[in-house]
This record gives sequence, C-alpha cells and structure tokens, in this order.
Amino acid sequence: MKTGSGFTRITIPQTRRRPREVLRPTVHLDRVLKQLRGGLTLASRYAPPKEVHGFIKGRDIATNAAVHLGKDVVLRVDLKDFLEQSTD
Repeated sequence: MKTGSGFTRITIPQTRRRPREVLRPTVHLDRVLKQLRGGLTLASRYAPPKEVHGFIKGRDIATNAAVHLGKDVVLRVDLKDFLEQSTD
C-alpha cells in the first residue's frame, strides 16, 4: 500500500491457518467514510433486508442464529479465500 493511501496494512494471526492481512483505514479516513455512509443512507432511504445481519446496527450473530432455532437442517458454508486479493 502506498504512503498516503489512507490505509494501514495489519496482519491478524489465525489459529491453524495462515495470517490474515487486513487494510485498516486511518482515523481520519474512517471518520470521512462513516459520514459518507450516513449521508448516502439518508439520501437513498436504503433499508437492508431482514435477512442481512452483518454490519447492521442491532443485528449480530445471535439475531442471525435465532432465525435458525428449531430447524431440522442448517447449512453452513465457508468459502475458502473468498476475499483473497489477486496477485496480478
């Protein structure tokens, strides 16, 4: 990542896997992105579908799991390296 890009590259150790690299926005860029997201959300009047739980205020792993309580079958899928960046 170039200097001045607004991001810091950090490495998160993983148990039994290779470390995960994450690009974390600087404090200033994070503030700008949050303000932009808030403005766009208000302007578009977007409301996420009830099935979406990730990164939605008031929804989390518990609210997601609650939907599946009492079901005979629950399919869990883990897509290996789904967010892996290409090395091109």
